Amino acid sequence: MTVASAVGGWFFGRSQFVERIPPGEETRVPLSRRSEAVADVDSPKGQWTMRVKAATPADFPRLLEEWKTLFPDTRDGIESQQENSLRWLLAQWLVNDREGFVKAVTDKDFKSPHQAALVIARLNPEMIAALRQFRTEMSGDGSRQREFGSGLIRSICYNYSIESCLSAAKLWAADLNGGRDEETFKSLAERSAAIDRDKTEAALDALPEVARAAFAAEIVKRLPPEDAGRRLALLGQLTSAQWDRYLGESLGKHGADYADAIFKLPASTTSEAQPHFMDAWVKTDPDTAIQWFSNLPQDEAFGPAAVGLFEGWASVEPSAALAWAENLASGPFRQAVALSATNTLAENNPGKAWRWAASITDPEARAMAYNAINSAHRDGAPAEFNKEREAATRAAGME
Repeated sequence: MTVASAVGGWFFGRSQFVERIPPGEETRVPLSRRSEAVADVDSPKGQWTMRVKAATPADFPRLLEEWKTLFPDTRDGIESQQENSLRWLLAQWLVNDREGFVKAVTDKDFKSPHQAALVIARLNPEMIAALRQFRTEMSGDGSRQREFGSGLIRSICYNYSIESCLSAAKLWAADLNGGRDEETFKSLAERSAAIDRDKTEAALDALPEVARAAFAAEIVKRLPPEDAGRRLALLGQLTSAQWDRYLGESLGKHGADYADAIFKLPASTTSEAQPHFMDAWVKTDPDTAIQWFSNLPQDEAFGPAAVGLFEGWASVEPSAALAWAENLASGPFRQAVALSATNTLAENNPGKAWRWAASITDPEARAMAYNAINSAHRDGAPAEFNKEREAATRAAGME
């Protein structure tokens, strides 16, 4: 059944609460300022408008149940209409019966706390002050409290201005009461920096410490390459949560500007970004990246950086990268590169890949290397190789 037939037939023919507004009579007043309970909905067959015509607060629970019938969950693009209609019904409930709305959305059996959060953010943003009350009323269910609260915070940011993003970050930090929620702060920071990067940067010092790093990271990603000075000034504010592969790749495209600063930071903070930084740098400026790396102290950061350098280099000059890897001294750093070298050689030089695999001491990495070579053997691997592969697989508990 399509949306059009469901709407034009069963539902509007039998519902005493909802009617379809004829074309040409639709209001274009924003939902938050409408005097009637009206919503515009896009369907695959065009736009139509529906209106609650005689509902009282007591009717909204039934309307909420009927919305799934109005928008059946089919595979032809209806999911967004389901969400739109649910938010619309919740909006009417909030406008007409705040007490009943709060009771319903804080009930432990209510299934859509995030949608309720969107409605509050759009229609009644001052209710953000009631966030703690709502979370308390959710019967101590921590996951539902977090989903509702985080959804409300993000929705306010997405529907309003940069000031709302910053205010939402401050309120959420206070509500976390010393806890962390990197995902929500990242969402707020992305939106804020996208609206106005410079204004977001100017507000950094006024943000709570728990939120500041997420905002600083989004500013760094959006600054142009020639603003290396501003980027460098912000890098020290980031935590390990922001030093991800995407930041590493972004900075690595201009690696000469950032390498010294990055590798002076604790490796425990930047370890996830380091290989992606070197990978991107050696692809864009191999001579400079290789020369700089040759002077890098062989400390905690060396291994991840070596892997990134090798993998990026091997993708453009595999022979040169493999020759460099062969000259690494035995030890943990050669071990770090060995699995990547095996993967690089497995397809076209399985014999040499075998020698690399045999040199790996970590059981899991060794088994992975042997299995990568085995997958590349089209005509079957030698019996001796299979014997070693099976032994490596057993040793790693990967049978």
